[in-house]
Amino acid sequence: MEGKIKIYSAFYGDKEVIIEFCKPLQILGEVEYIQNKDINVNVEALTPCIVIGILREDFKKMISGNDKLYELLLRTVTSKLTSTMTHILSYHQKPLEERILNYLKELSQNNKVEKIKYIEMAGFLKISDRHLRKVLKKLDDTGVISKSGKTIYILKWPDNI
Repeated sequence: MEGKIKIYSAFYGDKEVIIEFCKPLQILGEVEYIQNKDINVNVEALTPCIVIGILREDFKKMISGNDKLYELLLRTVTSKLTSTMTHILSYHQKPLEERILNYLKELSQNNKVEKIKYIEMAGFLKISDRHLRKVLKKLDDTGVISKSGKTIYILKWPDNI
């Protein structure tokens, strides 16, 4: 209902693999419901959040005979599938600076990202930590961002983002 959420998994040892960022009015757990099995992921509130939790048994009663709710559930799953496919297909066509700024935009609160995890960010962007720091320095030098330790301030958004 309110806030930003990061969903991730630790498939590769201690490294996080970000699955998605969620914003208000998104449904979580629909894949698990449809497959009728648990998928172990981590859910982290990036900002203060208000969520509504419904037990699987209660949801099953709610959806039984409720075509509109079932249709919403299917639209949610297909929307996530479509957006994931679009993201994967177009992801590497975008300039790295744009991908970095989009990532920061997802994490930011009032154009500020605190306690940034550079290794996690590099893994998500599929680049080396060293290359990420080089591009962040360039963005810092050009006044797009300002870095202070593990805090990044977004000073201006380029027009194409």
